[in-house]
Amino acid sequence: MMGVPDVLKEHADKNIFMVAATLRPETLIGQTNVFVAPQGDYGLYKMKDGEYFICTEKAARNFAYQEVTEKFGEYECIARFKGSDLIGMPLKAPLS
Repeated sequence: MMGVPDVLKEHADKNIFMVAATLRPETLIGQTNVFVAPQGDYGLYKMKDGEYFICTEKAARNFAYQEVTEKFGEYECIARFKGSDLIGMPLKAPLS
């Protein structure tokens, strides 16, 4: 798994999703790429139903108040990394 942070390799058997923020959901239909901020701070966060999300801490906190995490208002960070660690990582778009 070239270009993948080691912590993601360790969790390769899990349901891991890189959740993207967009104000234009119609753009997901023709999705051809994903952008990350190279110097941005990202993490791997545990959600309910055995899912893990790659997102920012702010997004994980927001999910915690939308009943997406196991406990309301709480979010567990498994690992932290920079956006530059995600560049080149293979992804599969949900609607393609």
